[in-house]
Order: sequence, then C-alpha cells, then structure tokens
Amino acid sequence: MCWAGRKCVCTWGANRVTHAHARQLMRDCIRQHEETHLDDVDCPAQCDGRVTRLPFKPSKLGRQMYWEECVAYTVGERCLWRALTRCGQDAECVNQVQPWLLAEASARDYFCGVWRNWPQPNSVVPSSIRVADRDGRDVK
Repeated sequence: MCWAGRKCVCTWGANRVTHAHARQLMRDCIRQHEETHLDDVDCPAQCDGRVTRLPFKPSKLGRQMYWEECVAYTVGERCLWRALTRCGQDAECVNQVQPWLLAEASARDYFCGVWRNWPQPNSVVPSSIRVADRDGRDVK
C-alpha cells in the first residue's frame, strides 16, 4: 500500500474480528503477511493522499508474483498457527482465528502450487526461505 508517498502496511481486515485478543493476534499476522510485499511495489513520491494498493513491479509479475504470494501466505499461515496457540483455552478466540488460518493455508496451497507447476521457470527461490506444505514437507 502507498500513503502520502510512503509504503505502508494495512491491517484493516482484522477489524472484522470481534474478540479483542483474536483481533490483536490477527493484526500481527496480517502485518507479517503484508510486510513481505513491501519490496514488491514502488510507491510514487506524489500520492493523492489516499491509501492506494499499487500493482506489483514488472519484475514481480508472472511466475514471480505467485512466488511472492506463496511466501506471504506461508508467513501468514505460520503466524496464525502461533496465534491459535496463543488463544489458549479461549474458545471464542480459537473460533475467530481458525477460519483465517484455514483460508491462509488454502491460499498458500494455491499460490505455491501455481508457482511450483509454472511451465517456464523465470525466477530463483531464495535459499533462505523454506516453504513447506501442511505436513511439513518441503515445497520444491
């Protein structure tokens, strides 16, 4: 996102969560997911003052866009697993975090799957990032 010429991370989605502790956990996970995208966009020096979602840089399109989302959803899913643990025995917290976790895992499966099966690889996977499926197996 871009606001007043600066990149920013928005966590508005967490506002839909009504449980206070779950909302705090969700904000953290959304922030972690979105922070992975900060290098994916260029923010023009002059914005019109509104928060704007900019398109990915040209170098981040095609197969690379799926990789960027694969990484972001992997980061988000890991955070949400930790969030679920932090809910402890609070059933309402668990009930509000769990659907987000399932959606994040589903999106990760999709983006990592498209990236993995792209017919013409045009990017290199950074060796410092490990992407695993739900069972902990490395995604190649």
